[in-house]
Amino acid sequence: MSLAIDLKSKLFITSSTTKPLDMSFIHQSFVSKGLDCAFKACYTHIAEIISNIYEHSPPDSHSSVYWHIEAEQSDDSVIVEITDLGIGIFNSINRKHKTKLSPLDAFNYEINTRANPGRGYGLQTIISGVKAGDLLHFKISSSGVALTHSESVSASRSTITSGTTISLAVAIGASQ
Repeated sequence: MSLAIDLKSKLFITSSTTKPLDMSFIHQSFVSKGLDCAFKACYTHIAEIISNIYEHSPPDSHSSVYWHIEAEQSDDSVIVEITDLGIGIFNSINRKHKTKLSPLDAFNYEINTRANPGRGYGLQTIISGVKAGDLLHFKISSSGVALTHSESVSASRSTITSGTTISLAVAIGASQ
């Protein structure tokens, strides 16, 4: 499938949309680093985020979107970060709706609009995970903007101007 690099306690998996998605390989990579509880707590979110990378990648077989997952344990949490080198979530939303929304407006549109069934599902489940306490927080960085949700959504500048990075934090022992 991909390359999994062992850097002490850090997990790093890299792949592209030209390769089949292999969640069992991703799971085994988490297990090998002792991060099985984090994988179980984030599985739905990880699968949704990665499937969105495949769904929103260029349709022609000659283009590929590279992506990677990093996971690292701290004293009280595991941070799972998924990055792709695609056009970016906010550019994708604007292209899909043929509009020019700000990143925060695009984010709110996707999670609050029922006009497009199936759209925004991944964001909705992540927000629900934060509200339920399953996730400590998440952050989406894309198009030069970072949106963070712990108790509410806030926006700030980001150095990520192409692609998208989504970070999820889960408490250690959250699913044990």
